[in-house]
Amino acid sequence: MNHDLSASNLDIDTRLRKPYNDCILRALNPGGPLIYFIFMKDKGLWAEWKHPHERPEKYIEARNKVLAEVRQYTDGMNISKCYDFVRSLGLSTTDCVVVRKNSESYLKLIEIFNSVGFLSSFKNPDSTDSTGETKLHVNGFFNTQLNLIVIFRDEDDADSLQRTLRSEADLVHELVHGSSEYKEFYGHENLPINQRVGFIISKSSVEPLESPGYEGKFKVNIERLGGSFLEEGTAEMFAVEYLEANLPNSERIKRWKARGLDQSMEIGSDQYNEKLQKITLLNSNNGVEYILSIPIKYCFFDFDGQVGFNPHRFFQAYALELLCARLPELRGALIKSRDDVNGVREVIKLLNSLDSNLYVDLRELSENVADSVEGFFRITKLVGGSILAEKK
Repeated sequence: MNHDLSASNLDIDTRLRKPYNDCILRALNPGGPLIYFIFMKDKGLWAEWKHPHERPEKYIEARNKVLAEVRQYTDGMNISKCYDFVRSLGLSTTDCVVVRKNSESYLKLIEIFNSVGFLSSFKNPDSTDSTGETKLHVNGFFNTQLNLIVIFRDEDDADSLQRTLRSEADLVHELVHGSSEYKEFYGHENLPINQRVGFIISKSSVEPLESPGYEGKFKVNIERLGGSFLEEGTAEMFAVEYLEANLPNSERIKRWKARGLDQSMEIGSDQYNEKLQKITLLNSNNGVEYILSIPIKYCFFDFDGQVGFNPHRFFQAYALELLCARLPELRGALIKSRDDVNGVREVIKLLNSLDSNLYVDLRELSENVADSVEGFFRITKLVGGSILAEKK
């Protein structure tokens, strides 16, 4: 039975209605706890909200099957250190599996996820690159339906300290996603989803599987409606903190030398900034090009030995770091928001103290690079300083 969504049965926090466009709803749940979630009327969630389901038994069975049957590839990784770091932030943690790409374990993982409709966590397993290998969507993901983290590694990752540390940082990143304590399930009664992970709000659609051997089964297509910038930025900001705290001094020196830096240089000095990796960014709003120096901690050695950075994560994380420096209370609010709706309210209030529309503007950004750069420009303009230099 669906909840009655009439005004008499909903307690809407009007302090968050305008200009934020989000409402924190508290639905009366007779005989049970109050239910909190972020409601986005302009995204059509009103019609989708139903009485929450418990986590379906088949999701629990699939999760247990992954943990029991998928062989892990954790060589060289310090898994416990990753968990200790996240717990030291005051966040809860969930289980993970670490698998080698295109291994039997990876294929087993696909089989189990496919059996419960969540193959969309991966790229299409029938899609291959020029060498015939399966293309992967990401280096890892948190599947909130199974409450499980998956990390992918290449076969030779254990031979590289840099790549091993990056795998650990990927795990920290996904553990932060997994610390979201909003666990109610909504949507299709046979394949309900958790519509909220941290700041991300999603909706789902269900369609039959056409692959041979999966007749009569369904898959879930999950569409992110908003919140990616803040959610991904928060997760990567803490992942980079872990990486920076655990990078051995020998590797740290290697990074500096690769950039022509001397450790006697003062971080942030003109001499230091002159040696950093620089990129040119075009601000589409004013047509002006800017030069941005990327801090060393956001860089890594790629497969050909060059120092690079991850554009899909860098702009979001660096933007959150700059915001936390400007708003000292924001870091604590971001942590609190993982399991307390009042933390979400604090984040919204703090962001909008810089600009009344900042939270909504960031919420609307997708996870692609163009939107990440747009959010970065938005934030650097508000926090000020000399992060960006106009290209001459």
